[in-house]
Formats: sequence, structure tokens, C-alpha cells
Amino acid sequence: MDAAAIEGMPESTTAENSVRRDRSIRLAVVTSLVSKLGTVLLQLISIPLAVRVLGREEFGLFTMVNLTLGTVSLLEIGVGPALAHGLSKARAKGDVEGQRALVSTAFLLMLGVAMLAGALMAAVLALVPFDSLFGAKFAGKDTLLRPAMWVGLALFVMFFVVNLTERIREGYLEVASNNLWGAVGNVLGAVFVGVGIWYVPEVWFLVLAVQGAMILAKLGNMVSCWKRHPATVPSPRAFRPSLVRGLLTDGLSFSAC
Repeated sequence: MDAAAIEGMPESTTAENSVRRDRSIRLAVVTSLVSKLGTVLLQLISIPLAVRVLGREEFGLFTMVNLTLGTVSLLEIGVGPALAHGLSKARAKGDVEGQRALVSTAFLLMLGVAMLAGALMAAVLALVPFDSLFGAKFAGKDTLLRPAMWVGLALFVMFFVVNLTERIREGYLEVASNNLWGAVGNVLGAVFVGVGIWYVPEVWFLVLAVQGAMILAKLGNMVSCWKRHPATVPSPRAFRPSLVRGLLTDGLSFSAC
């Protein structure tokens, strides 16, 4: 928001925004601690159990898939940063239709990117021998390990889209909600890993347990956001081709910073 816009605001509005920002920061700090505790809990449970139950190669693949998905989840991939910035400006102006257009365009754009990336990676998994991708030590383990890669690919595609909700929350100064839902995902992951260790001690299920729990939490965050901010429900009719270039170029600029 520029200085002219701030000067033109009524004093009561400026004061309300200041109070809201302060409250949002305090909540973000507290809930961040809760989320970090959940992350520690998940790691304390999942890693030792996975090492004990899985073989060396299987645990290596489990770690690789989890790291890849975790990187996709944490990095500002795609239009997320530009979306958060644009939403913040649109909300400050009271532009509801602008918010709706930004969210819908970003959602449909990332859905398209996710489907394209998913199709390319699926072709690689289907056509390239497993040992050519990951080395000779994985030769002969296709039947055991390939299901984990397909599960990981499906989750990879979903992360591209569901991560947008966290950027939307940031645009609305609701980082605390992201942290709380992240903590929920960590707790669910710990529970699912426990179930997997006892009943389905296989790589694909443990990948699904850890990352699938995060997907469920992100979906919960998405539905919660939609209920609180109806303008964030994606609609094909609100898609604006004119916003695509700005979202992509600004997103890359933010990601590089």
C-alpha cells in the first residue's frame, strides 16, 4: 500500500488495520511454536520407526520422496508470492472482485501447471527403467519401490494446488491459521505412521502417511478459508488471462529474492 493510499484512509480504518496486524503477528508467533512442536513429534516418531522397519534401500527411497515433497511444499514455487502480494493490495482497496479474479486465475493456472508436470513425470516413471533413474542398487526392486514413486507423484501434483491456500492466508494476514493446520497435519502424520508401521510397513504407505496427512491438513485449511472468505472459492468465470503474466513473472521475482 503506498503513502497516498494510507493518507487517504480514515484514521479509524488505519488504526483498525494496525491493531489487526499486531494481533496477526502475535498469533503467528504462538501458533508457529505449536506447529514446530508438531514437526518435532512427527520426526521423532517417523524416522526411527522407518529406519527400523524398512531396509536400507527402501528407507533411502522413503527419505528421497519425502525430501522432494517437502521441498515443493516449502519453496515459493509458482504464483504463490505474487498471489499473496496482490491479495493484500486488493483487500486494502476493498476490491472483492479483484480478490476473486486473482485467486481463481492463480488456482486454475497452477492446476494446469500441476497436470502438465504430473503428465511429464508420469511418462518418465512409466517408460524409464527404475535402475536408470536411481542407480544399479535399485535394480530388481521395481515392484517394491515403484508404488511409492506413483504415490509421491500424485502427492506432488496436489501440493502445487493446495499450497495456494497458505499464500492466500498470508495475503489476509492469517498466518496463524496456516501454522495451526500445519500442526494438525503433523499430528495426523504421526498417527498414520504408527498405523503403517504396525499394519502396512511399506514405503508407499509411509510416504502416504507422512505427506498425505499434510495434504489433508492443507485441504482442511482450504475449506476453512473458503468459508471465511467466499471470494477465495475458485471459479472458471472469474479467470482473467490478463493476470497470468503478472502472476508468473512476479512469482518468479519473489521466488528469486
